[in-house]
Amino acid sequence: MNVQVKKGDIGDVKTLSNIRDKSILPVAWFDMTLGDYPSDVMWMLYHATYTALIVEYVLMYGFLAGAIASAAALFRRLLLKQPRGLILASPSTGSFDSDV
Repeated sequence: MNVQVKKGDIGDVKTLSNIRDKSILPVAWFDMTLGDYPSDVMWMLYHATYTALIVEYVLMYGFLAGAIASAAALFRRLLLKQPRGLILASPSTGSFDSDV
């Protein structure tokens, strides 16, 4: 519990003369504990802390690896694409014309 101290006309009180106006001073401290938690609460806290963190990292780095693999496949497809000749089929015979 904290209290804000303000200067006022106290008279001859010199004990608070070194404290600045509107300072906040601690007055009381309360320390409360609950004791041991039940095992199901501990299990839930453990998984909320560690399992969620592991899933977060797996998804984050998995999507990053997928994006890099997709970009590499796209660049490979675009940069290594070899020009090919156009093969036309003759409509009457169904045979291929290779003189193109």
